[in-house]
Amino acid sequence: MALFKSIPPEVIDMMKKLHIIVLVVALIVFFVSGFTAAISVVLGALCVTLGIILSAPVAYRAKGDVTASKVVTDALKGELVKILTIIATLAGVFIFITAIVPMFIILGLAIAAIFSGLAISKVDIK
Repeated sequence: MALFKSIPPEVIDMMKKLHIIVLVVALIVFFVSGFTAAISVVLGALCVTLGIILSAPVAYRAKGDVTASKVVTDALKGELVKILTIIATLAGVFIFITAIVPMFIILGLAIAAIFSGLAISKVDIK
């Protein structure tokens, strides 16, 4: 639980909204393309969500009077953790789950990436 305490409230709010939107999109995809496609959307979004959860404590370490280079360095380290986490979880999904629809995994990834970018742009580091 200490991991969640180090995530800024703006990011947590974004993740709540993201999960609602992903579930709505998955429901729509379920009625259009079936259960496997809907699960693929959710799996794609969960890859990004896991990346956000693991990278936020690294990216938002800079607080108080710090230099701009420290903020940028922490943000880049956080992005590296997020990207590596997404790659690892996507590899796991493709290796261990055979009944997936790649197009809908990409849709889930895109939705989650857009919302995580919106949340990061609204964070005010103090």
